[in-house]
Amino acid sequence: MQRIAVRRPVLTFVVFLVVVIMGVLSLVNLPIDLMPNVTLPTASIITIYPGAAPEDVEKTVTKVLEEAISTVPNVKDIVSTSGEGLSAITISFSWGTDLDAAVNDIRDKIDFVRRFLPPDAEEPTIFKFDISQWPVLIVGATSDDPTLDVRSIVENDVVDALQRGKGVGAVQIWGGGKHRQINIRVDQKELESRRLSLTQIINILAQENIVLPSGVLKVGRTEYLVRVPQEFKSADELKELPIANINGTLIRLGDIAKIDDSFAEAKTFVRVNGKEGVFFAVQKVSSANTVQVANVAKEIMHQVENNIPGLKLHIIIDGSRFIKNSIFNLT
Repeated sequence: MQRIAVRRPVLTFVVFLVVVIMGVLSLVNLPIDLMPNVTLPTASIITIYPGAAPEDVEKTVTKVLEEAISTVPNVKDIVSTSGEGLSAITISFSWGTDLDAAVNDIRDKIDFVRRFLPPDAEEPTIFKFDISQWPVLIVGATSDDPTLDVRSIVENDVVDALQRGKGVGAVQIWGGGKHRQINIRVDQKELESRRLSLTQIINILAQENIVLPSGVLKVGRTEYLVRVPQEFKSADELKELPIANINGTLIRLGDIAKIDDSFAEAKTFVRVNGKEGVFFAVQKVSSANTVQVANVAKEIMHQVENNIPGLKLHIIIDGSRFIKNSIFNLT
């Protein structure tokens, strides 16, 4: 080998040049991440049961689901937590289990027992634990302008812009901000005096606030979908909603309740540098480069800040910073 290298220096130079070029290309295209792309054999089931006490959640939701999923093959451990309005079940499988197939089995079991869950409980949601889904960035949004709706701007402007970025998978918003809500405060005395119940009011609201598909209207060769919209568009419409007819007197919802177009009660508060704000997390697609996604997200957020006066975006956690430092030390 040494003799060939000495006698043919051009060939030797070309071989080493090819090796160097391949090494540079490999380094440039090498995915950079903090953790390897490993899917742990763990899945979680989250079920929301609004307004229910922990004891009721455990009895009517958690135990029903636990009994159903305990028959799924390769289940190693089941750990559950029942809280106010929330049931969380974590299932650990044996290593080597096909998690996609296991999740499908869990979904089939949930579909089978869904009719035994409380009617007010929301559809159980299944999550797979994937290391690649850890947030690339966690950002806090604030504003010095009290008239600026920070949450609305994050939902409509920041999130939309970020989701168009290359490699960005999802953006999740946590807490903060105001949510529009029509509040109906029923007067208990007025309700009792007319011999009405709260259940009747709830049922009437559910029946009236819907959109009814009414089939197809055919005109010549053209077909039109017909729908009857019956959704309420304002608080004033709710006030005029007929509730009952007592001795020829029409009782409307506004007669027994105070109705206002306001906001939902705030249960989560977010402070960023002492100011009220909103948190959001940027996640990447599993095959994307963490550092590149973080750089793309930062550039997009900088552009949004420039386009919306008063909006301030603060990077709380930057998952690419540790990776950059590690690569620098390795270099």
